[in-house]
Amino acid sequence: MSRAPLDNEIDELLRLEDEKVPELIETSKSVTEKYWGKEVQCYYPGRLFPSISITGKECSLKCQHCNHHYLETMIPAETPSKLTEIAMKLSKDGALGCLISGGFTSEAYLPIKEFLPALREIKQKTKLLVNIHTGLVSEDIPRKLASIGIDAVSIDIIGSNETIQSVLGISRVYEDYAINLKLLKAAGVKNVTPHICVGLHHGKLKGEGEALKIIRDNAPEIVTFIAFNPTKGTSMQDVQPPTPRTIAKVIAVARLMLPRTRISLGCMRPVGAIRGEIDYLAILAGANRIVVPSPASLRRLEQEHRFVPHQTCCVM
Repeated sequence: MSRAPLDNEIDELLRLEDEKVPELIETSKSVTEKYWGKEVQCYYPGRLFPSISITGKECSLKCQHCNHHYLETMIPAETPSKLTEIAMKLSKDGALGCLISGGFTSEAYLPIKEFLPALREIKQKTKLLVNIHTGLVSEDIPRKLASIGIDAVSIDIIGSNETIQSVLGISRVYEDYAINLKLLKAAGVKNVTPHICVGLHHGKLKGEGEALKIIRDNAPEIVTFIAFNPTKGTSMQDVQPPTPRTIAKVIAVARLMLPRTRISLGCMRPVGAIRGEIDYLAILAGANRIVVPSPASLRRLEQEHRFVPHQTCCVM
C-alpha cells in the first residue's frame, strides 16, 4: 500500500489474522525506512527521569487492568510543597526530568490544579524536563500548562465506549478523549503525546482503529503504544495479553497512517519471554523509539539498525 489507508481499510487491516501480519509488517517497514531510516531511539529513564505520583497510592478509579498497582512504584508527592521539594532534589542530583502522574478522580482527571504554582516554580528554578500524564482535563487546564512551559503531556486515547465503561468503570465516551486532545493542542501545549494501550479490552482489539483515527486527525509529533500486561492483584490478572503480532499489527497500521510521525513503544507491555518478540516485531513494524528494549531484540536487529540511547522517557 503506497498511500495512507482509508477508514474502512484501517478496520480491515486490524482484523487481519496473525499469520497474515508479516506481509503487513513488510509494507510498514518500507515506509519507516523511507521517512526515518534505520535509526532507533532507545530510552532508559531510571533514576535520571523518575515517575512521581501527586496522589501517592490513592486513585478514585478501580480500573480492571491496574487497580492502583502502577502507583506503587512512583515517588509519592501528595502536596505541592512535597512536589517542589522532590523536584529540587532531583535537579540538584543531576536528574534530567520527571514524569508527573498519579491516581485519577472519578471523572478521570488528574487533580493537577492545586499543583500548578509548584509546577511553575519547578520550571522557573530548574532545567528539569517535565512530562505530565494528565488524564482528561477541564477546559482551563491546557492554557495554564502551556503558560507554565510544561515540556510534554501524555494522554490516553481510548476508542471504545464499552472499554471505557467496563474496564475503567467511568461514565465517559471516546469522544471525550478526542476533545481532550484537541483542547491541549489548541492551547499550545508542547509535545502532546497520545498513548494507545493495545488490547486494553481484556487482551483483545476493540476501539484501537477509532483511537488511531482520532490521533491521525490531530497530527501529533509522537504517538506512543503500550500494551495490556496482565497484572497480579487485578481482576484481569489471568487475561491473556495481545500477541506480539497483534501489537505489531496495530503499530504497522499506525505507521501507514502516520508515515512522518515518531512512533514509540512505551513502558507498559507484557514481560517475560514474550517481551523480546514484542520489541523485535514492533521495531520492524514501525516503532522508531522504544523504552528499555529487550537485549535479545536488539541483538536480532543490530545488523540492520543503529540504536541511540537516552536517559529520559520516550516522549522527549
